[in-house]
Amino acid sequence: LRGYLRPAFGAGACGEPGTVPEAWGNHRTVKQIAAWGLRESLHHDQAITRGNKCCKNTRCFIVCNNISWKSQTGGCIMVGIYLSGTGNTKHCIEKLIHLLDETAQAIPIEKEEAVEELSSHDFIVLAYPVHFSNAPVMVRDFIKRHSDFWQGKQVLCVATMGLFSGDGAGCSARLLKKCGAEVVGGLHIQMPDSVCDVRLLKKSIERNQEVIKAADKRIEKWAEKIKYGTYPKNGLHFYDRIAGFICQRLW
Repeated sequence: LRGYLRPAFGAGACGEPGTVPEAWGNHRTVKQIAAWGLRESLHHDQAITRGNKCCKNTRCFIVCNNISWKSQTGGCIMVGIYLSGTGNTKHCIEKLIHLLDETAQAIPIEKEEAVEELSSHDFIVLAYPVHFSNAPVMVRDFIKRHSDFWQGKQVLCVATMGLFSGDGAGCSARLLKKCGAEVVGGLHIQMPDSVCDVRLLKKSIERNQEVIKAADKRIEKWAEKIKYGTYPKNGLHFYDRIAGFICQRLW
């Protein structure tokens, strides 16, 4: 076991060489810890190969090794907050956060405890459906009304859509940055459309089932990448903002 862990650790905040952070040792099996050491060593080697510096901190080990998003005191540090009118966004955020941490919860934005959960967690997954390539008014209002709580938080913005969104995730990301949050990524997910008066957007039940399957695969793919510290950047670039403005918001 020490042979597996020795290359994965350096002295410092994460522990001495060949050791496991104390808070994890009491509730992890030998098999889990050994697998964790091997995966961290692989991540570190890959980072060096790419010319990057492995951060070698607690969150790096947690995210990169699929252990669980835990703080050193053993508490959950991630929560999902979402707006979902039809259930599309609810489905997506619950699947995503449970793949990252099966102990994490997703809280509807309209519930009172959403603010409490926001203030007591370090990493927030904020999810919502786009409205004409924009964040819904309810989401924008929630961000602004609780601007003080976003300071220092890490946020992953998830936007669901029926057809297209230039900067659906970027619309909330810009607001969050003004509130002092660190936006680590943006993820766009296509789901069955809920617009009832546009014939072009209507699909058969079979086609909608295919859309959901594709969305699930996309979530699974990005969940695995996020565990290794790679985040999607959908809707966060300048050209995404132009596309969202010209193609939808302008008209």
